[in-house]
Amino acid sequence: MKKFILLFPIVLFLIVSASIFPSSYAFSQTNPTEKNTLNVKLETDPENPQPGDTTKLKIEFINPQTGQIQQHVDYIVSVQNNANYLFGPIPLTHTSQGSVSIPATLENGKNTILIDIEGILFQPISKEIASFEIIIGSQTGDEPKNLTSEQKIPDWIKTNAGWWAQNQIDDATFVSGIQYLIKQGIISVSPSSTTSENTSKDIPKWIKNNADWWSQGLISNDDFLKGITFLVDNGIITV
Repeated sequence: MKKFILLFPIVLFLIVSASIFPSSYAFSQTNPTEKNTLNVKLETDPENPQPGDTTKLKIEFINPQTGQIQQHVDYIVSVQNNANYLFGPIPLTHTSQGSVSIPATLENGKNTILIDIEGILFQPISKEIASFEIIIGSQTGDEPKNLTSEQKIPDWIKTNAGWWAQNQIDDATFVSGIQYLIKQGIISVSPSSTTSENTSKDIPKWIKNNADWWSQGLISNDDFLKGITFLVDNGIITV
């Protein structure tokens, strides 16, 4: 009986501790959205995410004015590893509680988590993004070896794409950059293709959207190149 009395406070302490101090998260970071409309807190579980295993991404949307959880948020989540999508983008989703836990898979290297906010309290807002980076293992030795296109595309091509999407340069300047990619073998085209002019009305609007997103790092090089390949395959751009 005496031993039970002595052990009871210890057991009680362990039970209370477990309820007050939940399992810890190795990655815990709070970042603002682009216009500081919301703060987004991201945590991971387990403590040390392993490549290929399921990792829970715990997301909380926080009102920067009150510091409290913001209820009723419309959001999109995606996870990229070295610009290749591992998860999502999910369809626009609503959380009434202002916090969610999403299972995803991370891989070796730099994992980029993008959280788009598009609505608060049932009111749409201009999209704002909070981004996070989780690095697992080495960013060099452990990276996949098939990402040559990610390394070959010069920065000025991406800059041109952004300028073109914002109508700061004309189609001809943008196309000259695409022709460079083709000549360097980054985009494969039929040998029978020949050089020709093209106009802005020939290029679908979604290509400009892709160029804009790509310039901001929101889609991968491969996704952007697929759009350009579409233009070549359909004769909108010929070289």
